[in-house]
Amino acid sequence: MKKLLLLAALSTATIASAQKVQLKKDAVLIDGAHTLNFKRTIMGAGQINLFSIADNKEQVAMFVNDNQTATFYDDDFLQIKFIPLGLTAEIKHNHMPWKTQISLLAKNEIFTAAGELRPDKVELFIKNYDENITNRTIIIKNN
Repeated sequence: MKKLLLLAALSTATIASAQKVQLKKDAVLIDGAHTLNFKRTIMGAGQINLFSIADNKEQVAMFVNDNQTATFYDDDFLQIKFIPLGLTAEIKHNHMPWKTQISLLAKNEIFTAAGELRPDKVELFIKNYDENITNRTIIIKNN
């Protein structure tokens, strides 16, 4: 019975902490609040840039889908670059939509309400999620 109550409490806490992320025009809304601005620089599986709403010119993060191959998808991975901190997390993924990628950051409380990075949360995020794909992968290029 105690295990059942603990499981119910944990499930409720998880649902309560879930954040709703919406992408509308150039705005990222987290739980209905305009938190970040975004711009897609390469459509499709390419790249999206996130900007602080305090200073729309300050890029705070960038998502880059990098697979090095056009038709082989098993090697795809996501680079999340936290620009002002000079830190990067690389995550193996199966074509997560942009909204899901940003939701992962929101769930880990990476940004303040004004869209500024929280360095302590970024470092914890990298410790928890970074798979260090680039440094452990050999890329052979035909010349």
